[in-house]
Amino acid sequence: MAIPCDEKGAPVKPKKIPGSEYIFNRLNKSFEKMYDGVPYIFEPHEVRLMPEPVARWFWGKSGISYEPLTGVEERALVIPEDETWGIPYEKAIGPEYLDRSMSDSVVVDGLRLKPGLVTVKGGGYDKGKKIEKPERI
Repeated sequence: MAIPCDEKGAPVKPKKIPGSEYIFNRLNKSFEKMYDGVPYIFEPHEVRLMPEPVARWFWGKSGISYEPLTGVEERALVIPEDETWGIPYEKAIGPEYLDRSMSDSVVVDGLRLKPGLVTVKGGGYDKGKKIEKPERI
């Protein structure tokens, strides 16, 4: 089912049906998710009518990117209440959920996130001693 548009080409939100909810796949490719042991495959730009709790579950689990500074999360599947209803997602989907295009840090005060080794003191197999033979790890 395609999204109906008005005379200006803007997407028209469907009327609410009690107990049901429409869901729209914004991606240019199929989106697959499993719910209650059953795989659901949403074709590109497909609009589907589903039971409301199931549609809202899919909406909540379809995040594809998140920008921590603005708090904006992009979703592959949207419901009519979403402001991106009917608008295809044109950006390339990155390898990770966290969008680093605006910031490389989730800390607002400017601290950078970087990988590092952490020295653990006390307890454990080595009891805080330096590991001399890496093959033990």
